[in-house]
Amino acid sequence: MKNYIVIVTALLMIFLQNSPLFSQGRLDLNTVWHDSSPPNFEQGRAFTHLVNARLALRNMDYETALVHADNAVAQNQGIAESYMVRAEIRHRMGMVAEAAEDITIAQRLNPLATDIYGVNGSGGIINTIYFQPKEFIIQANPEESLEYYKRKYLLLKKDQGESHPEFIALVNKLLISDVEEWVDMIPRLNSLIIQYPQWPELYDLKGWIFTELGLWEEALDALSKSVSVEPRQPFSWYNLARYHLNDENQEMALKHLNAAISIDEELSILYFTRAALLKKMGDNKAAIKDYDKIIAIDEWHIPESYVNRGLAHKATGNYVDALNDINMAIELFPDLPFLYKNRGNLYLVMGMPQEALIDYSEAINIDDSFAEAYFNRAIVKIILLNNASACGDLNTAKSLGFDFEEEFESYFCIR
Repeated sequence: MKNYIVIVTALLMIFLQNSPLFSQGRLDLNTVWHDSSPPNFEQGRAFTHLVNARLALRNMDYETALVHADNAVAQNQGIAESYMVRAEIRHRMGMVAEAAEDITIAQRLNPLATDIYGVNGSGGIINTIYFQPKEFIIQANPEESLEYYKRKYLLLKKDQGESHPEFIALVNKLLISDVEEWVDMIPRLNSLIIQYPQWPELYDLKGWIFTELGLWEEALDALSKSVSVEPRQPFSWYNLARYHLNDENQEMALKHLNAAISIDEELSILYFTRAALLKKMGDNKAAIKDYDKIIAIDEWHIPESYVNRGLAHKATGNYVDALNDINMAIELFPDLPFLYKNRGNLYLVMGMPQEALIDYSEAINIDDSFAEAYFNRAIVKIILLNNASACGDLNTAKSLGFDFEEEFESYFCIR
């Protein structure tokens, strides 16, 4: 039992350091309930006591805060939020064992509480909100890739004084075709390979098509042939890296990305892919250097670069530079809703829920179909004890196709 108390007490200390629920000077209780009617429990005396407990806590009037928290629990013993507030008050009064007991009860009432209210630190919050910026793990889209092959071919053949219009025709055909149709063009590509067996671009293009189709073993054969004919094929090395990423061979993927970058130091897609891999491998400092390079060479992906670099800074614990990067992206591109969503995420893990609420709301103002922003705003409203409005956001997120665990509604919306 003693060890159990020690463990829960340690979690409570993390809670006090990281919880957005009790960030000093951040919570404005007068502004968070204005936009909807509260759920049933909030309409009773329990909610009144809970609000008064929070206000007294902010004023460091712990005796009064504890009286109100006790009354909130007495009025409704099934609300995890009341126990979380009382745990904070009790701990500040030196009642560590009692505070740990409240945390245990809250978690039993609502298993999501320890993540949402910060007991498990910023990692718990990250696991709760829609955080992973999957749209920033940039890959060369088909149009960009085919234009790359086209430009590369034209430059190469101009230097060699050769012309192969059938190759350009094939690339143009790929540009106007759906991905599912590309497999039908492999025979045409094979006929060109028979004619020109020492032309590495043909194997390169064939391997890229197989990569896009998810035919990984066929891609490996073609790409391996490409680099054996001509080792200085950056896109072949890039696609070989994608093969190994699919195979979860991180070391080999990194080796091939390094090879590609050594050949073409101005191809930003290589740095995006390597930076994402480096972050996955835990080397955020190296990833930051890659994002520095992208910002220097690629004007088309500046907002993604700033946000990604900001997230890498956050992973190293450098919240100042993380926030500066996202602020810079917003300054340059103030009409992009995902920037506000990601700054809101950063504010939330920094224990600044009011600022997060403002940013999520701004993302929604720009794009009222932004389902992830509704979901994340719901989490902030839950943290701020505005469950009724949070449930409205959860319903909107669901109606827009965002998939989340049913426990959110059952624990926070059904009282």
